[in-house]
Amino acid sequence: MPKQILIYGVPGAGKTTAGTLVESQLQLPLISGDYLREVAQGEHTKEEAPFAYYGTCQAWANFGELNKEHAVIGLKAVRDAMRPYVSKVITFQTGYIFEVAFLDPNDYRSKATLCLVTTRSKEKHREQFFRNRKVTEETTSEFMAARLVQEYLINEAQQNHILIIDNVATEQVLSQNLSISFR
Repeated sequence: MPKQILIYGVPGAGKTTAGTLVESQLQLPLISGDYLREVAQGEHTKEEAPFAYYGTCQAWANFGELNKEHAVIGLKAVRDAMRPYVSKVITFQTGYIFEVAFLDPNDYRSKATLCLVTTRSKEKHREQFFRNRKVTEETTSEFMAARLVQEYLINEAQQNHILIIDNVATEQVLSQNLSISFR
C-alpha cells in the first residue's frame, strides 16, 4: 500500500519545509491542507460553521482572553469544523504527503504515518512565523497562541507516540532525519 504521511503543527513551525523535503526524498506528491478552509467556507456561512473561518491560532478569541485553555479549546473547535474536509482528502487519496495545521492526529494514528513539526526555539519560531506576516497586535497574539497550541500538540504527540521533528536543525539535518523516519 502506498505511504500516507500526515505532517501537522502550528503556523510557522516548518510544516511546508518538512513536507517539501519529504516530497523530494520519497517522490510522493505534497498536498497542502490550506485549501480545505476555502472548500469549507464555500459550503457554509460563517454563522453555520464559524470555526471554518478561523485559523488554529485565531479561534481562542471566541472563548475569552488569550491563555492556554482558550488556545486549546480554539484548536479543538477548528479541528472539529475541519474534520469532514480532512477526512475526504485522507480517505480518497493514497501515496501522498499531507501537511495541515488543523489535523487531529487521533483520527489517523492507525491509518497513516504522522509527524508533528515543531519549532521549540521561540526566536526561530518568531522569525519563521513573521516571515510572511506583518507584525501587528493581532498577529502577535496569533503567534503567542501558536506557542501555547504547540505546547499542547507536543504533549499530545508524546502521549500517542507520534514522531516529533523539531525544526531547529539545518535543512540538511532535517532532511536526513525525515528521510530516516519515513523509509
